[in-house]
Amino acid sequence: MDLFERLRREGALPAGLRFQVCLPTPMSSAFMYVSPRAHDDYQRAYERALRRDLDLIVASIPPADLSIQWDICQEVLVLEGYFPSRPADYRERICALLARLGEAVPPSVELGYHLCYGSPADQHLVMPKDAAILAELARAIVGGVKRRVDFLHLPVPRERDAAAYLAPLRDLELPAGLRLYLGLLHHDDRAGDRRRIDVARDAVPAFGVATECGWGRGEPARLAGLLESHRHAVDYLVTRR
Repeated sequence: MDLFERLRREGALPAGLRFQVCLPTPMSSAFMYVSPRAHDDYQRAYERALRRDLDLIVASIPPADLSIQWDICQEVLVLEGYFPSRPADYRERICALLARLGEAVPPSVELGYHLCYGSPADQHLVMPKDAAILAELARAIVGGVKRRVDFLHLPVPRERDAAAYLAPLRDLELPAGLRLYLGLLHHDDRAGDRRRIDVARDAVPAFGVATECGWGRGEPARLAGLLESHRHAVDYLVTRR
């Protein structure tokens, strides 16, 4: 945070830019590393600890400078039937969890959700047929969180550049002020990026662009190219208005 503030004072970062902290949910580690028999006890303990850490983060960073993003991956995979077992009321549990976590973030702090299919070795754990589950979770978030939700980020796989993938988003009603970002940018695929942008334009009225997932496990050598992809995508969006 000290480096962030210094770079902003020096003008290397623009005024108004927030420091984003991305946090995993209790389900994230439970479904990957914990026996299903212990899920309930584990998730209750994890959520208590997570909320304590969230309180520490909020106390140490000015609200106007902070953005909290909840990373929603295992929940997506549960809905896809990826894991060998899941509780009978998994949908209700997921919706309730996403609402609780969102409402734990103070209203003065920016709040967003990143929906994910995993990205080990830049490959999804499940290749989605379409965006129907993403649309379902987006509706659950918007309908369940009682405070303002500022942004949603949804992945668009490289291979999903046809209208059928994004068709479930056509009926997605988002409140005014909520920013939708589509993760349709991929490394060294400028033509594909433009194709996915064109398809997205037919499905949703307004959106921002991003990569499909975070860059933490990506190749450092790709960084410059990814930044260039963003610049070209934004220029393309502007020229196609």
